[in-house]
Amino acid sequence: MKRERISYLLKQFIDGALSQDESQELFFFLEKDNHIVQSIITRMLEQQPPEPLAETAHWKEMLEKITAVDKPSAVETQDKPDKLWYPFFRRTIAAALIILTAAGGYLVLNHRQPTVMPARTAAQVILPGGNKAVLTLANGSKIVLDSAQNGELLLQGGATVNKTGNGQLAYQPASGKPEAEVVYNTLSTPKSGQFKLILSDGTQVWLNAASSIKYFTSFSGGPRKVELTGEAYFEVAKKGKTAPFVVTVNGTQIAVLGTHFNVMAYEDEPTMKTTLLEGSVMLSIASNKQVLKPGQQAQVPFRRSSDVLGGNENIAASGKIKVVDIPETAAVIAWKEGNFIFEGEPVQSIMRKLSRWYDLEVSYEGPVTREGFNGTISRFEPASEVLKMLELTGLLHFKIEGRKIIVTP
Repeated sequence: MKRERISYLLKQFIDGALSQDESQELFFFLEKDNHIVQSIITRMLEQQPPEPLAETAHWKEMLEKITAVDKPSAVETQDKPDKLWYPFFRRTIAAALIILTAAGGYLVLNHRQPTVMPARTAAQVILPGGNKAVLTLANGSKIVLDSAQNGELLLQGGATVNKTGNGQLAYQPASGKPEAEVVYNTLSTPKSGQFKLILSDGTQVWLNAASSIKYFTSFSGGPRKVELTGEAYFEVAKKGKTAPFVVTVNGTQIAVLGTHFNVMAYEDEPTMKTTLLEGSVMLSIASNKQVLKPGQQAQVPFRRSSDVLGGNENIAASGKIKVVDIPETAAVIAWKEGNFIFEGEPVQSIMRKLSRWYDLEVSYEGPVTREGFNGTISRFEPASEVLKMLELTGLLHFKIEGRKIIVTP
């Protein structure tokens, strides 16, 4: 009966018909009867293993890694359980089903006519990113956080550095230890990576893919300064007017006392965007200053110039600040919530986001549409699902060659 129930729940998941109660039930089985879930999915794989995945050791190893995932703790889920654990659960099961899709096998989940999944080679299944980052210490040494053990990592400049089990790095003032020289650390995410950082003052920073932040390991008074490249969302701890929080990015300073805001400053984008959700921020570029109110976005075009001697392109924010109203900020911080939300977005902008999150190369063959696209999809779906959603518009098509996506009319 248990095996039949798990098979039914998996079928409901595949059909997109899984209720909230059924979701909890399936997660319970994944946690308590992991071996049964694995055996059912393994049986599916064995129905018709294709050549690329014919060696069972390969996909069985993948399956074991996927299903042996820790459930978020009760502390993490007590405030917003649906937002925290359900996407986590969904991507865990979905990842196992991706193997089935890659294998091109038949899903035999009950006594009815089998559902045939479309065949897709392993090379075409491009998995989403995850919690990946590198911590660079004051002496230049590096710690790859993906493989580092959870717990206290080391002592840096008067603060203990801890890695938790949910893609998070936290700094805490080292109590009972002598004052140490304040030093900088740098947290960097690769393409297809993301990570959360808690600074020693309690400020929380979510770092998007292909981004980095340089910061003091502890703050001893005065301005709390950090340097950013790429994209990050900040929830700044309030410390009073004598200790403003200052983000420096591409020649622009963003000063706050305590607020929630998002900064997107990738150098492959035409414009740097700072979006305020709560509180207030002041942008400064040379003598040009602009204060934002909640629901406003400051847009600063990048200025590009060529370095004739070095052969490189120099990129800096121009001195122009344009402020626009953003009454709905969900699309701006969708990446932090585990989603893509497109609202009238051109294909070039969408493909830049996919390139960073899935670690892809993108090229174009022929003219592409100037139409804007609308839609919402989880960032934890394989890339093919996002591309399929875009293709349904009939305005463009995609070819997948390894990790290269070719966009065609």
